[in-house]
Amino acid sequence: AWAEEQTFTTTGSIPAVATTPASHITAHNARLNGIVNPGNLETYVRFEYGTTTSYGSPVVNADQSPIPAGSGDVAVSADITGLSPGYTYHYRVVADNSIDISYGDDVTFWTLADTEPPTVEGVSTSGDYVGEPITVWADVHDGDGVGVQNVYLHYSQGGSSFIGTEMWGSYQYEATIDGSEVTVNGVICYVEAVDAVGNIALSETTYVQVRFPGYGLDTNVPGSAYPGAFPFESWRLISVPATLEQPQITAT
Repeated sequence: AWAEEQTFTTTGSIPAVATTPASHITAHNARLNGIVNPGNLETYVRFEYGTTTSYGSPVVNADQSPIPAGSGDVAVSADITGLSPGYTYHYRVVADNSIDISYGDDVTFWTLADTEPPTVEGVSTSGDYVGEPITVWADVHDGDGVGVQNVYLHYSQGGSSFIGTEMWGSYQYEATIDGSEVTVNGVICYVEAVDAVGNIALSETTYVQVRFPGYGLDTNVPGSAYPGAFPFESWRLISVPATLEQPQITAT
């Protein structure tokens, strides 16, 4: 014999939430984090934050909200900006579904103090021949002890789009431009320094005028007045069409 068919309906529950430590903290920005289990129901997640446990700032929705029904524990987060430097902030994660609302514990973090940017000085170069490497040095000073995070050399061939490459060192940083990128157009470069809290400093622009090895243009034309090389100080750039055409002459 067959038993009578029965039906049942699964039920959800109130969300389970936990506020976890903030990350990506700077003087003005932070990322708020938490973990939410939606309780088998679609769940909306937000963060409350402020300088007291009354919060007071506008709430910010989690990037992962809403969480679909049936999900397990989900890591949630939201980036906030416009914070004041050197302050203590409170925040908590809040989640609600069709059954009820849940509040996470209060967690605090401290924004970094506003800092001075680093300085970039003493940019110098070595090498100025076509097809040969150019080395660039720069003296980088930490603004106020937070630490220099990255230093970059940005360079361009005669004003075309700039290419960025990382410089290496401690106090004096160094990078080399490959000879294949050193052309008759010359090289324009500047140095960018970034400290640990995101402050940026830029050097003045440096122009490297390149020349041919031997200070001249070699020639193999018989009887040339300059059989060794055409002197650098006598160079002139002359533009001519790729094809010279003979004018058409017609009888009249």
